[in-house]
Amino acid sequence: MNKIRKIASHYLCLEDGRFLRRQVVVLEDGIVRSYYALTGEMEDIEWMPGVIELHTDNSGIIAYLLYPYDFIEMKPVGGTQRRLLK
Repeated sequence: MNKIRKIASHYLCLEDGRFLRRQVVVLEDGIVRSYYALTGEMEDIEWMPGVIELHTDNSGIIAYLLYPYDFIEMKPVGGTQRRLLK
């Protein structure tokens, strides 16, 4: 059975360095299947503060949560942790 998670965050950082505000990332068994704008309260969505960062590896596109994060400078701060989202 496939495990599907929908996770929203303050920002999504794409591989080209662009940031998209308030996005939902859909993960299936730890691989990013899609993302879309968060347009209000939605069912079955987990909120995680910080930035979700996308990267491509051998299995597909994976996502990391970066928290805490400097939203003014749009860069990690001292103590920012990078956690793989599964």
